[in-house]
Amino acid sequence: MEAMQNFVQKLSHGVGGISNETVRDLLGRSKVAVLRKEEHGGTVACLGATQTVGEALQLLGQKKVMSAPVMGVGCGGQMDDVLGFCDLKDILISFLEGLNLQQVQGEKLMHRMRDLEEKGAAFAATQLKDLKHLGSDGDFIHSTQAKSGSLLEIVLKCFIEPRTSCSSSDPGKKPSIVHRVACFDSQGRVTHIISQSDIVKFLSSHVPALGDVASKSVSELGLVGKKLETVRPETPAIDAFAQCTSKRLSGLPIVDSEGHLLGNFGITDLRSINPEHFGALALPVAELLALEHHTEFTRFNRRSSDGGPPARHRFVEERQKAHAVLGRDVGQTLLVVKPDSKLVEVLDLLAKRRSHRVYIVDNDDKPVGVVTCTDVLSLALRH
Repeated sequence: MEAMQNFVQKLSHGVGGISNETVRDLLGRSKVAVLRKEEHGGTVACLGATQTVGEALQLLGQKKVMSAPVMGVGCGGQMDDVLGFCDLKDILISFLEGLNLQQVQGEKLMHRMRDLEEKGAAFAATQLKDLKHLGSDGDFIHSTQAKSGSLLEIVLKCFIEPRTSCSSSDPGKKPSIVHRVACFDSQGRVTHIISQSDIVKFLSSHVPALGDVASKSVSELGLVGKKLETVRPETPAIDAFAQCTSKRLSGLPIVDSEGHLLGNFGITDLRSINPEHFGALALPVAELLALEHHTEFTRFNRRSSDGGPPARHRFVEERQKAHAVLGRDVGQTLLVVKPDSKLVEVLDLLAKRRSHRVYIVDNDDKPVGVVTCTDVLSLALRH
């Protein structure tokens, strides 16, 4: 507790040397308890360290969540010690590292799917405590700290400053921002979880506290023009995930050959995956997303008589563009804004849709930037 207070005092004059005392005052006087989210029975669904990957994926899918705390099992068979978070990303990274990716990439589609299915079935029996990666995107605080601590402490300590999670099982893990913090009581039970999205939603109901930054455009805030990592629709999903991992990103925009935004590939799009579905990771990323959203990606089948791009009349193209919903081709409805959109608009979208990112697109629907929950929290405290 003292260490966290010292950390906050050290940063009390602002992140990056710029301070917004209004936001800091709001977060500083707001206790963590205002965001308390309890499940029925007063506890959060947890996983045991000796449970398998297959069991973990089943629970995450049933609960429709991306992660769950992992508890050690005591002598009486009861969960009695917090070990870390089990995140879907950690599971897939552990699976990926057990593959010879170059060999898999060289296989034909059907052979690759069978290969991934077989390896997925074997990987499903791995116990969580034996995963190479565990607890990389989550941290823990004691309930007494949650009662007396402020949202400012959580934001500064966990959600903005890159750090190595105290729950990470990977000694070589580089510092990174975490997206969730679990609170546990004296019995070792996890009582509630606080996420970046919770803080963003809280700020969306206190917009006046943001001051002038809320009315600034995303372009004015420097969020437009930075080079974006992208992925093509025909890229195998497993390669797209490997790209996310190597670049330490949680999502990638899917663009066509001309750079138009088609969809978003993120770890959340794989939340329903089970070991027997690992073969689907060999599919083109656009097809996998379309299947996940119960539709069909048809662009691969659209060809003109000479084998080139489909010949469509300008009238048809203009009408389709006028009524287009970005992401429709893969079954998504993407959250997008323009470069002149205000930060408050982005904040409203993130809060209402409980999303983690909003894309910035130009008049041709080409992505020119992205705004995440982390960006919003950083901007709120910097300006």
